[in-house]
Amino acid sequence: MNILLLGNIILMIILDLIMSLILLGKINTYGAGMWYVYPDGADATLYFTRALGSYFVLLNNMIPLDLVITMEIAKIILSKIIEKDPLLFSEKNQ
Repeated sequence: MNILLLGNIILMIILDLIMSLILLGKINTYGAGMWYVYPDGADATLYFTRALGSYFVLLNNMIPLDLVITMEIAKIILSKIIEKDPLLFSEKNQ
């Protein structure tokens, strides 16, 4: 497994938990007074699990973009290395 991909997944899970815990704290602090946001009452557990899923899907969209950028950078670097390698030089293709 690519170490960058693994690091990105771990970062995504950590950010997901942090944002969900912040929402949980806001619900516990201000939930009862915000009847227009939480019309059924502020069930913190329900909103926490919904936030975990929502933030996971939201942050999951960062991974493909990051992979595309990483692959493009790797292609550029490898193409430069191949251009400079004298063992890959061919007189016939000149």
